[in-house]
Amino acid sequence: MNRKDFFFRQKLKESELDAAFDEAEIADRNIMVDLGMVGVISNGVVTEESPTPDLTVDVSGAMIGRTPLGERLFFGSTLNVDLSKDGDLPVGSGGTGDGVTTAVGSGGNERWVSIFLIADRILADPRTDGLGATVFFDRFESFHFTIVKSAELAAPIAIGNAPVTPAGAIRLADVRFAFGTTQIFNADIDVTNRNTVVFKSVGFEPTDDVRGVTLSVSQAPRVSKGQTLGTVARVSAAGALVGTNDVNVASIVDNGTGDHTINFDRAHTDVNYIIHSNLIGGGAGEIAIGTVTATSVQIFTFDSSGVATDREFNLSTIGVLV
Repeated sequence: MNRKDFFFRQKLKESELDAAFDEAEIADRNIMVDLGMVGVISNGVVTEESPTPDLTVDVSGAMIGRTPLGERLFFGSTLNVDLSKDGDLPVGSGGTGDGVTTAVGSGGNERWVSIFLIADRILADPRTDGLGATVFFDRFESFHFTIVKSAELAAPIAIGNAPVTPAGAIRLADVRFAFGTTQIFNADIDVTNRNTVVFKSVGFEPTDDVRGVTLSVSQAPRVSKGQTLGTVARVSAAGALVGTNDVNVASIVDNGTGDHTINFDRAHTDVNYIIHSNLIGGGAGEIAIGTVTATSVQIFTFDSSGVATDREFNLSTIGVLV
């Protein structure tokens, strides 16, 4: 981290004070980028509006993520996002974009309407400086959604024709629009290009030679003094508990191929607990954390090409239980 060395009787400039904060912020962001923590870390799942689908979607909270620049993205509650128009949505909320319609204009055509998140600031506490100008003393970290539409092409449109990710943004989902679309359903929502922080591990068999293999995530969780080990489970590819050594598991829900939700007997006090999960056997692959609540965790498993596949995995959580 770069530092500033202020000294006795120094005549400080505003830019010098600001630079000291900037250096600390840059250091924080660089840590995340260096670790490859770019994309959605938890939640931010895009689903059809409930109970009646329309041209809006719900984006689940509490969402945590990082931009390609390492900027933190967070919102606590599920937000409703209108896809009937493109453009930027209001800072710190859902709502409707400030652009033009996303409707497909010609029969037989389709287009992609993509949902992105970009880091932003909410300015507060206005004050007047020595020159009479208004300065906002507080600049809170925030975000805004950006909706981008592709050109319309003859159906079926390929996912490769989805819009390019804007600079500094992360992609949550691409939504297929056809001529005359008035409702968005889950089947229309594609997450192939979604930017997700994927915790990769290598699935080892007991006889595998692991020399020269580097793991992105440790193969076993470590419990520090003062922490409570909340949940331990080994889940088979079929979505069943393996063995009898599980802790705090109420049930496992098979949501589809490579998609399981583990429900807890006892809830955590909030969603800010530590989660560790890794693949077991079956060769190389990927694993990712989906929706996180105080009472459950969703786990996605993939093969080495990123295709959803049922895999055996371990799960552990560390945090305070209710």
